[in-house]
Amino acid sequence: MQRQKQTLFAIVALDLLGFGMVIPQLGPYAHALGAPEWLVGVLFATYSAMQFLFAPVWGSLSDRIGRRPILLVSLAGSVIGYTLFALANSVAMLFASRLVAGIAAANIAVAQAYLADITPPNERAGAMGLIGAAFGLGFVLGPPLGGMLGYWGGVHAIGLGAATLSSLALMSAWVLLPEPMRHNAASPTLSRWQAFQQIQRNRALLLCVVLFFFATFAVANLQFSLPLFLPLRWHWTTEQAGLRVGWLLGFSGFLMGALQAGAVGRWAKRFGEPRLIVAGTGLTVVGLALLPLVPYWVWLFPCLAVLSIGGAMAQPSLASLVSQLSPEDLQGSVLGVYQSAGSFARILGPLWAGFWFHLAPTLPFWTAAAVMAMVWAISRQLPQLPTVRTHAKAP
Repeated sequence: MQRQKQTLFAIVALDLLGFGMVIPQLGPYAHALGAPEWLVGVLFATYSAMQFLFAPVWGSLSDRIGRRPILLVSLAGSVIGYTLFALANSVAMLFASRLVAGIAAANIAVAQAYLADITPPNERAGAMGLIGAAFGLGFVLGPPLGGMLGYWGGVHAIGLGAATLSSLALMSAWVLLPEPMRHNAASPTLSRWQAFQQIQRNRALLLCVVLFFFATFAVANLQFSLPLFLPLRWHWTTEQAGLRVGWLLGFSGFLMGALQAGAVGRWAKRFGEPRLIVAGTGLTVVGLALLPLVPYWVWLFPCLAVLSIGGAMAQPSLASLVSQLSPEDLQGSVLGVYQSAGSFARILGPLWAGFWFHLAPTLPFWTAAAVMAMVWAISRQLPQLPTVRTHAKAP
């Protein structure tokens, strides 16, 4: 089982490394091809929109035909999407590449379901932390690696480099990743609406999905606003902004990934997932509220440390709790809806932040902190709710 977890971590990390390489270059390249600002925003939203639409599809299919074949198909989709990015010479081809890549990236729910299949319930927070660590690795190493490839060979080299990494992930999955034993037999599959109805029957499960949506919405505000706010706040040049924002985001991603890979599992066993979610969302409120108040930019590092610790505590704990509360044979379907809620939040978050940023650059941070304060208040119900698996049958 440990080898399967390590293999799955490597596969997800390789795929997300390609994602981290492409994202910082996407906007400037779209502008160079003649896309106006509003269209660049639509281009970014397209990726999350495809994740939103296809996460339940991949999850349901993995419940019916198995985790391994869905992971293989989706990784092949990543290779195609990044190859299209490398070959893109028009805005239309960029849209095609992001559509395909977004559909393929909806496989995170399948990876989570695979981990849930091979991990005892009391160890799932640590296992889900591996997915968070893979995200952190992609965001720490992806942008600088993409920058070096871009300096050497332009956007085409970045796309081909990302496609190569996803190809390595595909080959690793093909050779090293077996189908988990629980899913060698076919399981029933649910539509998105049926899966959501299943979630609605369990108050604790529904609460986790709602918390995840609003927490992701708040973080999406931050991800949109921070690179725009910092140059205005300290009058940085473009070069200074790129360098320092890279340091800040790299530090944040490294800290969150390290905690999710190592400490979160031990914390969950000692304190329980509900208490970690309450503490993590509370720390996130504090970090978001402090960000626009710091007098010197280096003070952003401790603010982002608070945010990273909070995120490392809350995110894998929510995913672990959802897996424990889901019916055994519907893990993929329920986790697909869960990830779909996050994708929808990542569509709405930047749109919300853009509106408030236009009025005042600090407002996205304050509104995000207010949303997270609501999440923290609601999350305090979790320790009082039952967290045992409901062995409900599929309708």
